[in-house]
Amino acid sequence: MDMAEKIKQTLEKWLETGEVDVRDFFEAADTHWESFISSEFSAIEEEIKTDPEKAYSHLVSLSDFTGHAAQKKPRIIRVLTGFIRKFIDIMHKLKTVLGAQSFSVSVSLPFYLSLSLTFS
Repeated sequence: MDMAEKIKQTLEKWLETGEVDVRDFFEAADTHWESFISSEFSAIEEEIKTDPEKAYSHLVSLSDFTGHAAQKKPRIIRVLTGFIRKFIDIMHKLKTVLGAQSFSVSVSLPFYLSLSLTFS
């Protein structure tokens, strides 16, 4: 099994159960974070077109997952901070598509994003 497949399986397990042995993920993902997160953002962008609620849930799960990962592997924070703008861009799209009044993205260190949409 290649690293990309291992990453995908580990994330799918996280999304389905909320639990995962993060050591498996880190072993597979140490050098593939940027590619992994980019592919997740691409999937979320596609979900926005077909199922925006699922896209929002996926984005929140990705945020939670990366925050948890950053606590275990602080060196990946450098990669993750490069994606903060992408989280904001996607939240803006979701706000528009879902008809929300506003959105917020808060960042805490070591790396935790709090994402929320506000409806009137």
